[in-house]
Amino acid sequence: MPDELRSPIKHQLVLHRIGPGQGIRRFYSLMIERDLFGTVRLVRN
Repeated sequence: MPDELRSPIKHQLVLHRIGPGQGIRRFYSLMIERDLFGTVRLVRN
C-alpha cells in the first residue's frame, strides 16, 4: 500500500497571529487528512 493511503495525516500547518496594538495572540492549526472512506478533508482547530 502506498504511503499516501496508509498515513491518515498528510500535512499539518500552524499559523500564529499576533497584534500587539490590539492585544491579539491567536494560533490556528490546519491538517489535511483522509477520513474513513478515503476522502481528503481539511481540519481546522
